[in-house]
Amino acid sequence: VPGAPAPGAMIPDDQPPLANIDGNRTPLAGAEGAWALINLICMIITVVISLLMLIFYFINRKDEDEDEQRSSGYEAETSEETEETKKKRLMGRILGIIPAILGIIVFFLTEDMTLPMQMVDKWTILMVIILLAEVIVSILSNKKKEDDSDDEDYETA
Repeated sequence: VPGAPAPGAMIPDDQPPLANIDGNRTPLAGAEGAWALINLICMIITVVISLLMLIFYFINRKDEDEDEQRSSGYEAETSEETEETKKKRLMGRILGIIPAILGIIVFFLTEDMTLPMQMVDKWTILMVIILLAEVIVSILSNKKKEDDSDDEDYETA
């Protein structure tokens, strides 16, 4: 290497050192330019949960429509209640789409996948919160209300 001192040669005091390394700190390789794998996993799980909620909604709706056609002799109140529960379930599924879309937007705005990968970054907490919101919405939308009239009939008997 031209200009480099020979092995064993003394470097004069007035010449600056070739590299300024802080002995107490470990340098982080690519800390500023990397994307997080956990964020990608959280986004994928959020989208899959949302898609499964929509798929199961339409499968269950098809089964309920077939059941209603077989039992068309029930009271009108029962059909009104089922319409109301169908609307509530549909709203739950629509609310489940919101965290999925939000997760996709946040991931693509905060991560550059052309850079090296790391496990977590400063956006991981937000992605986990979005995933937890999706899980909570899916649990609440799948939760079925128990029929209180059966309990009242049991108590009166």
